[in-house]
Amino acid sequence: MHSGKISASRSGACRWVAMATLCSLLCVQVVKAVGSPRISNPIKQRQATLGQRLVIPCQAFPGFPDDFTIIYWLVNCTFIETTYPSKRIQEKQEKIYTVGGQTVIQRDLTFNWTKKKDFKSNFTCVVMNPAGMDKMQVTLVPSRSQRRHKSS
Repeated sequence: MHSGKISASRSGACRWVAMATLCSLLCVQVVKAVGSPRISNPIKQRQATLGQRLVIPCQAFPGFPDDFTIIYWLVNCTFIETTYPSKRIQEKQEKIYTVGGQTVIQRDLTFNWTKKKDFKSNFTCVVMNPAGMDKMQVTLVPSRSQRRHKSS
């Protein structure tokens, strides 16, 4: 009799372990289905005027809960604060808001003023979470008024 109770409780424990394993696998599948982050405002070029202030926004749908998603900027594959310790160019604080029921994270890149060398640099916004990543590479081009001035 006693051994019958033990095998029944072991059988129950095995079912519980199997059920917990199945649930965790299902949860992992659901989390993976949420997916990679996606940049929602891809920009390839941005017009800029030499010496002027400029803001480049980077907005993304995080895919995962925003706590698991990071968003940051690079310049020529280097962190902004490393390349510009003077803070002439800097990343602003991350903003999190909802649009049409979807969470959006945003991080702006701010130029206090633009220099000629900025037109030869690649600025990259990167958004990543455990499911993957997305990036947007932006180059600056002279504004129309600046191009007209140059040609006259």
